[in-house]
Amino acid sequence: MVPEKLLAQARATLVALRGPVRGMAAAASYRPIDDLMLFARVPRWTARDLATYWDDNPSARLIRGNRDDLQRLQRHGVIGRIQGARTGGGGSAEEVYFRTRLGALVLDLAAGDAPGTLPTRRWVLDAGRVGTDGLVTHREAAFVDPHELAIYELARHCGLADADGWQVTRRLPYAIPYHRGTIELIPDLAWAAANGWCCLEVEGTHQSEHIQQKHAKYDALGQLLAQLDPPQILFVGVIFVDTAHRRRLQLLHENAYAAGGGWYRCGWLDLPALLARHQSPAFWRAMAVADHQALRQRQRDYLDAQRGRYSDEE
Repeated sequence: MVPEKLLAQARATLVALRGPVRGMAAAASYRPIDDLMLFARVPRWTARDLATYWDDNPSARLIRGNRDDLQRLQRHGVIGRIQGARTGGGGSAEEVYFRTRLGALVLDLAAGDAPGTLPTRRWVLDAGRVGTDGLVTHREAAFVDPHELAIYELARHCGLADADGWQVTRRLPYAIPYHRGTIELIPDLAWAAANGWCCLEVEGTHQSEHIQQKHAKYDALGQLLAQLDPPQILFVGVIFVDTAHRRRLQLLHENAYAAGGGWYRCGWLDLPALLARHQSPAFWRAMAVADHQALRQRQRDYLDAQRGRYSDEE
C-alpha cells in the first residue's frame, strides 16, 4: 500500500517533470520526464553504461549526456547517486545512478499503471551526505546479485531499455494451469509481440531441478497461449552467462525442453557472444534454435540403448 502523502508527491513531481525547463529555450520540446524513462525498464545504471548508451544512441531523446540532466532528476528525488561505491561483492568502484521509490511511482503514473507496479528495492546501505551542490551522495551500495546485473547488461546492450513493449523482470499477465493449481511467470526479459511472447532467461544455475521446472512452466504457458483465440506462440531464449556455463548446462536444458510437449520454441546463446555483437538485434539470427522432435528422438534412442544394454547383461 502506497502512503497517500508519497502518492501526492509523485503526482506533483510528474507534473513538474512534464513541464518545460527554464533557460532551455533552444530545446523547447525537451521534458525531464523523457530522461527518467530510461530508468523505467532498467532501474540501475553505472556512469560507464550511460556513456555507452549515449554513444550508441546519438539520436535518442533520452538523457543527452548532460550531467545537469541527471542532477535535475536527483533534485526531484526520482533517482539517486552512489559515488565510488563498493557493491559488497568486490570489484572496482564506480559511479552508479538508480531509480528511487518516488521515481518508480512517477513512472507508474506516467504509464497509467497502478501505483506500486514497478518493483522497488534497496540500492544503498547509508543515508548519504549532502554535497556542496545540495545533492545527496551515497557511498555504500547494497549488494546486487551478479545474475541481476547480467539481466540489466543484456537489456541495455540489446536496446531493450527503451524499446516499446519490452519488460524487465515483470510478471506476465496470465494465471498458468500447472499441476493442480496455477502459477505466474516472471521472465528476466519479455516482449509482447502481435502474435505471442518472446522471453529471455539469463541462465547461470547448475541446479537440474530448477532447469527442469523452468522449462515445464514455459511449456505450460505455451499450451495456454496456443489455446487462446486467436492462438499465440511463445519463444524462450536461454542466455548463458558464459561459454563454460553453456558447455556444462546446455545438455540439461536440451533434455528439459525435450521432456515437454513442445508448446514453445527454444534457443540459446552465450552472453559474451551476444555482447560482442555491435548490432545487437542480430543476436536473434545468431541464436541456436533447438529442434524439439530431434531432441525427443535422441532421448528415445538413448533410453532404447540403455534398455538393450541391461538386457544383454542379464
